Amino acid sequence: MSRESTRVQEPNPEWNGGLFDMWDDISLAYLSIFCTCCVFGWNMDRLGFGNMYVHIFTFLLFCLAPFFIFNLAAVNIDAESVRSALGITGFVLCIFGLLYGGFWRIRMRKRFNLPGSKFCFGKEDLTDCFQWLCCCYCSLAQEVRTGDFYDVVEDKLYYKEMDSVTGGGLSSNLAGVQEESSTRRLRFSGAFVPGWQSSGEDSQRGRISATEPPSTAVIQK
Repeated sequence: MSRESTRVQEPNPEWNGGLFDMWDDISLAYLSIFCTCCVFGWNMDRLGFGNMYVHIFTFLLFCLAPFFIFNLAAVNIDAESVRSALGITGFVLCIFGLLYGGFWRIRMRKRFNLPGSKFCFGKEDLTDCFQWLCCCYCSLAQEVRTGDFYDVVEDKLYYKEMDSVTGGGLSSNLAGVQEESSTRRLRFSGAFVPGWQSSGEDSQRGRISATEPPSTAVIQK
């Protein structure tokens, strides 16, 4: 059976879902919350933006390094106010490390011609960074959903590749699978239902006898 593969480019791609539709996919939502760096690196890798492990390491470096550097620097300082200022500075810089995700969201939007929002002072780039700062999990989930929705080929987004079966199309192929599944369920039913006719000959005989009218002798009784 021959198969024909069709691929259609999306001329005007869109983000898959809104920014706050993160909970539409529960598994993706939890992965975005608890494995942010790993999911981000994996998504950037499959979209063609570089190595996954480099992105994971860089993201962790931007988000964690300032906190440890400034707090280690505050250990040798006696003034309590200075130590507190250094600790707060390190924490704030860790938050600004999320701008790394905003930078790559800008790159993703521009490369694949995705629509941008002008919520922040009419600037799309500023809005992308603001979205990552305020809701990095929602932004990441939206980017992953968009990557799942399309196929990426040479910096272009295409509809997911579909295989069509000649003579019947995809629907006939699915119907064949469903029919095979139904037959398999009936076959297993014979092991549990008493008196089930599992052989083809017996079942055929049963269907014929069911359709035949009763004999005259049976009616007279």
